Amino acid sequence: TFNLSPPTKSSLPSYESVLSKMKSLIQKYLSLNLYTNALFYAEKCLNFSLNHNIENVSENIYDLAHCLYLNNEYSRCVNLIQKYNMTYYNLNFLILLGQALFKCEDFESLISILEKDPITFESPPIEINQTKFLHSIRYLLIAKAYEMQENKQPAIKNYLLSLRNDVSNIEAFDILISHQLINLETKNNLLKSFTFDIDNAWLYDYYQSKIDDSIYMTSKSDI
Repeated sequence: TFNLSPPTKSSLPSYESVLSKMKSLIQKYLSLNLYTNALFYAEKCLNFSLNHNIENVSENIYDLAHCLYLNNEYSRCVNLIQKYNMTYYNLNFLILLGQALFKCEDFESLISILEKDPITFESPPIEINQTKFLHSIRYLLIAKAYEMQENKQPAIKNYLLSLRNDVSNIEAFDILISHQLINLETKNNLLKSFTFDIDNAWLYDYYQSKIDDSIYMTSKSDI
């Protein structure tokens, strides 16, 4: 027979410790690709934060939106981000919203939202390299949406903007080359417009090999 006494006020955990435990569970389940479990705790975490006026609630909104995306619940992800107007001051939310809209095949909304003037401040602030990295993904999503609409010129423009913000964005480069979106002259001049840090200088050789292969295959098909 169990004789469990109700916990006394002094033995109750703090709000912060409960929230910390739930956030830890979210990360553990995400690391094992158990998205349904992670989603359950992300929902509880946000509700708990709202009910107890916990600070930094935006982090919990992002965790829930991210879990919804990973659980293939793209429309719910879009609705959650827009409900709290999170894209107005955080690029991470803007990128996640764009990814969810792409999965929903709502290309018009994606372009309309992501092409607006860039966010002028971040909360919390992020360093310039991270900002350029996120803008690179933003332009990539815009470009892919335009390409899905068979609107070639703005797609090319945004793929190039993606690479100019972050030369390591391999998807933007591969699409430009493999989809034959740019002509021979642009291919030859492409690498001249990029700056490679010493740590990713090896990318130059990879990109050059892809361009050379593309030029070779194009010239061979013209024979």
